[in-house]
Amino acid sequence: MFKYVFPFVLIVGCASAATISTSAACPGTGASGTTGAGCSWQGGISNARITANPAYQDSVDILDQTFVQVFGGFDCFAGQCAASGTFIDDYVLTVTGGTGGGSLVPCLFTGHNLSGPTELFGGTIASFGNVGIQTSRLGPNPDTGITTCSGHFGSLMSVTPLPFTFGVPQTFTVSLSVAGNFDGAFASELFGFQFFPSCNPFGGPCPTDIHFTLVSVPEPSAWSLLSIGLMVLLAFHRDKL
Repeated sequence: MFKYVFPFVLIVGCASAATISTSAACPGTGASGTTGAGCSWQGGISNARITANPAYQDSVDILDQTFVQVFGGFDCFAGQCAASGTFIDDYVLTVTGGTGGGSLVPCLFTGHNLSGPTELFGGTIASFGNVGIQTSRLGPNPDTGITTCSGHFGSLMSVTPLPFTFGVPQTFTVSLSVAGNFDGAFASELFGFQFFPSCNPFGGPCPTDIHFTLVSVPEPSAWSLLSIGLMVLLAFHRDKL
């Protein structure tokens, strides 16, 4: 006869493994949040926001961004005004539209546009996998911006490209961090990719219609940790003598 054993069946849930946080400080008050935080006082504001989606496909807009603003008055000279944002998440990148592979450059930007004469601190970091850039500001330096792709505001920085194979998913960690103190605007962004396919040296076609998807890696939640047996049916066949 056939004997069927039904294990536990529970609901599966998934949650992003991302680390997302924002904070803002004002004279005598402050705030914190996940994707946004802000506070204000007479003559100034501090705010931070994070823009990120779980999935992208051939996007030409900003993909992920961490942005903070600190605009103050004389109340901020004692360092009472600040804002910060941190975004860290794993994404699966899949490149399609050809055969073989090539290399890619993640389009990153970090920078700040500070207005006050005696800024105390500002810093930005952006990375995709092992490609990363950063800027820092101590005092009244000129506005600074760095990018890894041409056609975007900021000084172009050369980075080592990452390899890819068409149709093969790869997991990368996206990390964007921004901190600002006193007067200015700061941003870190991932805004796209530049692809450099390896062409056939014997005169074959070179891929020209390249596409990509970028999807956040879900992390099993507490529900799914209890749902290992979901939709699992074990059948044991025993012959009855």
